Amino acid sequence: MSSRTAIGVRCNGSRPWKVYVPVDVVVTEQVLVTKKTLPRDHILTADDVVAESRNVSRLLGGYIADPANLVGQRLKHQIMGGKVVTPSMLVADTVVKRGQSVTLMVQNDGLNITMRGKALMDGAINQRIRVENSVSQRVVEGLVRSPEYVEILVH
Repeated sequence: MSSRTAIGVRCNGSRPWKVYVPVDVVVTEQVLVTKKTLPRDHILTADDVVAESRNVSRLLGGYIADPANLVGQRLKHQIMGGKVVTPSMLVADTVVKRGQSVTLMVQNDGLNITMRGKALMDGAINQRIRVENSVSQRVVEGLVRSPEYVEILVH
């Protein structure tokens, strides 16, 4: 159902009738909006945004609800304060380059293991990339967490 639609209302009494009533569907969610005007090419931090309840039924470009999904990303253009941050406003900067040495880390049930590895592809923060363990030469996938660290995903 779109945000603007019509609902049929009818009466089946002794004199039946039917009428269509236009309605606006409003869906509110917590979304991230900018605290102030931010310039083009600004690298976003959690301090740049605040969560506000907004009508998302007409946000055709989508929205972002979790600050972790925008931290470290660069703005494509200037954004005025109070605007909803959409995925199309952002571009992820590459922080890990193919061939770069990285520290692989595994975190599971309180166990933290780190080892050396080599990135097999470029990657941005929170992007999944393939990396090679320098000792075993085994290729695994992980999420880029910083320019130095790739978190190996364990199930």
